[in-house]
Order: sequence, then C-alpha cells, then structure tokens
Amino acid sequence: MPATEVERRSYVAPPLSFSWRALRGQQIPQLIFERLARVMCRMWCPIHVVGRDNLPNAPFLICANHASHLDAVALMIASGQPFERFATMAAADYFFGDKLRRFGFKYLLNLISIDRLATPLSVHKALSGCTQFLQQGNRNLILFPEGTRSTTDEIGTFKAAAVLFPRRLGLPIIPVFIGGSGRVLPKGRFFPKRGTIEVRIGKPLWARGDDSTMEDTRNQILAMREQRDE
Repeated sequence: MPATEVERRSYVAPPLSFSWRALRGQQIPQLIFERLARVMCRMWCPIHVVGRDNLPNAPFLICANHASHLDAVALMIASGQPFERFATMAAADYFFGDKLRRFGFKYLLNLISIDRLATPLSVHKALSGCTQFLQQGNRNLILFPEGTRSTTDEIGTFKAAAVLFPRRLGLPIIPVFIGGSGRVLPKGRFFPKRGTIEVRIGKPLWARGDDSTMEDTRNQILAMREQRDE
C-alpha cells in the first residue's frame, strides 16, 4: 500500500551553524562533511523517508541493500541523527587498501574495516572495532550484507558471516531498503546526478540461533522494494 503524505517525507538539513559544544564531540572535517552532505541531499538529491518511527533507541544495526557510495550518507540522514552516532562496516580492499583514500575517509566518516571474503580474522577484528565504537554510548552500526555494490536493481544474496554481527553484539537488526541511490551516484561516478533517493525503514528483528535471520532480513527488504513499486 503506498505511503501517505505524512509517512513520506524528506529530511531537511539543519542550517549551517557551528558551536564549540559540537566541535568538542566531533572532528571539524567530519562536522563540515556532514553539513555539506545534508545541504547537497536537500537541494540536489532529496531523501524521502518512510518508517523512521520504526527506529528503536540506540544501539541498533541497520542492514540495507547496497548500490552506491551515497548509501551510508542516505541512511544517516534518513535516521534524523548526527553522523557521529554511526559507524559503517566498509570493504578493507577499497577503503583501507589505498593510503590516500584511507586518510581521506578517516576524517569524514566512522569506518570499520572488514574483508569482503569475511575471513575469521577479519570478522574478529571488525567485531572488536564495533564493540569499541558502541562502548562510546548512544551509537549505531551500518552493515551492507551483500558485501558489494549492486550495478542492477537486484538485491544480491547476503554474506553468511553477516549474521554474526547482530548475534555477537546483541543488537536488533533494522532492515532498510534504499531506492534510487544507484541512479544518483552509480559505480564509477564521482559527483551525484540530480534525483530522488527513497529510504524505507522496517521494523526491528532479533537474531536467532540459526541462519534464517539474514534471510528474513533480506525478505523484508525485498518486500519494502515491492511496496515502492506499487
């Protein structure tokens, strides 16, 4: 059933303003990046949000489909919370393999390295990084269980190791569907095109002892994609 006008809304970026209190809690480059990202999305590629009320209190783990480098930014804006409250698990070979890229993103986003192959050592290090981040309090995590960006509208299979994060960390899973980001900023493009990004936030799920948890998460994301097409 299509969303009502009340449910479907864009997150409006706050005015460009700085305070010493904000600067103490967040690095200056990261704060500037957040403000610029919010303004760009508001003016160039507005983000329409459905289901923000489904977000529980921190901490939680967002699991979303992945088609663009804009996805993490879109999720943080859609949440209505500051960027500093989120850490995103990012591919070690892409974000940490190149010195210049690693240095740049270090000061813009909270990234936790994980190997695309999800080796036991990589998963252990990523879980340790997640634990350290969550210990700061009022923090959340973003995970793209497909492990890579999709170049089509299809949602790929989820990596088997993805279920270890909500299970070991004891976090509720928030299934989220992102639509349109792959057209706004497709793979290989540096600056986004004009367009609309839709973020649909589902109800929380809790990890179970078997491997059906991520299958249920993927099914919810697929169902939200179908709702968009109705």
